[in-house]
Amino acid sequence: MLFLAVIGLFILGIGAFLSVFLNVMVRVMAVFMILMTALFIGLVKLYRQLRDFVIKTKEMGW
Repeated sequence: MLFLAVIGLFILGIGAFLSVFLNVMVRVMAVFMILMTALFIGLVKLYRQLRDFVIKTKEMGW
């Protein structure tokens, strides 16, 4: 009986640990995704600005 109780607690402990671990992993992944998206948007904006700058300088006659 005590053996079963120990196994039950062990399983519950693993379950709790896994749920916390997965929660943290999901949050880290979400933050990582947001950062990557922000970085990508920033790069696209920078690329567009550079392209506009090149077009303007070509119009000036460089």
